Amino acid sequence: MKSDGPHYEFGPFVLLPSEHALLRGSDRLHLAPRDFELLVILVERAGHLVRKEELQERLWPDTVVEEGNLTKHVSTLRKALGDADGPGRLIETVPRVGFRFAAPVTRVQPPGAADAPIGPVASPASRRV
Repeated sequence: MKSDGPHYEFGPFVLLPSEHALLRGSDRLHLAPRDFELLVILVERAGHLVRKEELQERLWPDTVVEEGNLTKHVSTLRKALGDADGPGRLIETVPRVGFRFAAPVTRVQPPGAADAPIGPVASPASRRV
């Protein structure tokens, strides 16, 4: 699948934001639009805390939503990714504060793209404070 923009690789997954696609090997996983946008936000900020307020503002601009909506979308996304509890979890919860994409992520530029940095977004060592 050709992508015009950067894509992200983590574990067995490839995330193609410009194509609105998440691949696991050759299989395309289907995510609801908000679940996909949530994944893009978290992966782009891999290793860093993303506050609940920021997520709500980006996912539901100009709309007031309950925190439970965000929690539901995180839960749905975890199920789609096969994200089990415990060590090795892809999406970490920081209680009452936000979420962090904890897996190592590599950002890949397509051939011929502008001179943007290529390489890891976050490494396991850099994601802990």
